[in-house]
Amino acid sequence: MKHIAQDVKFVGPKRNKKNVEYFMAYVRFDNDTFERSCYLEVPRDNYKGTQIKEWTMGQEVDVIFEDQGDFKNFKLPGKLDLLEERVAALEKMAGTAPLVEPTVPDEPYEEKRDDEVDINDIPF
Repeated sequence: MKHIAQDVKFVGPKRNKKNVEYFMAYVRFDNDTFERSCYLEVPRDNYKGTQIKEWTMGQEVDVIFEDQGDFKNFKLPGKLDLLEERVAALEKMAGTAPLVEPTVPDEPYEEKRDDEVDINDIPF
């Protein structure tokens, strides 16, 4: 998910068929010869657009590539994407980690509560 942003351009504002204003962000990553695009609706995606505008040439950024036929797109990872990445890393670690057998105590442990009274402690 980490890639190097080489060139960042914005085109817009434009309006889609539903008359919603949008921008297109075009970014060239790593050493690619082509640009990837990201559709950003206004005002829904203002935060994402602000993040992309702050990228500088050579900066390492988190993005997800989406190749759909001839279209080369990218998107910023959401919370679910980041969680999936963490779970995948844990699953990878679990596959290589040695398994530990659970231990069972010889005798069951019984905890005595503070409010329990022993019959021999009663003075009469």
